Amino acid sequence: MKLNNLKVEQETTVELKDPRNDTPLGAFVTLAGPEHPKRKSIVFANQRRTRARIQKLGRLELNDPEEDEAQSIDLCVACTLGWKGFEDDSGPVEFSEAASRKLYSDPELIWVRQQVLNALSDQAVFIKGSVNA
Repeated sequence: MKLNNLKVEQETTVELKDPRNDTPLGAFVTLAGPEHPKRKSIVFANQRRTRARIQKLGRLELNDPEEDEAQSIDLCVACTLGWKGFEDDSGPVEFSEAASRKLYSDPELIWVRQQVLNALSDQAVFIKGSVNA
């Protein structure tokens, strides 16, 4: 087997699916791969906070659920590099960090955040030549 055929990509684009029936929606999100600098930066920052808390307390203390939710939103925002096919009542929604944060923070659209988190946790999505989610 030639290892070069299975390289992890810096980014990939995934199509959102209707959470009711798994039908493709024509809306695409470009996500930072596991080795992308933006993604590594936020992951390392979260790990540093956890380690500092352990060092200070001498034990692992679980986060408040609201803090966990905020961290998952921050991860989605940091790892979203762009999108296309997004619309609201007034027309196309242009990608920006602010628009991304608004989308991932909307409780009525939690399914979008969940699909992005699922894609981020699926390494196969970022393998060159793999089928994207």
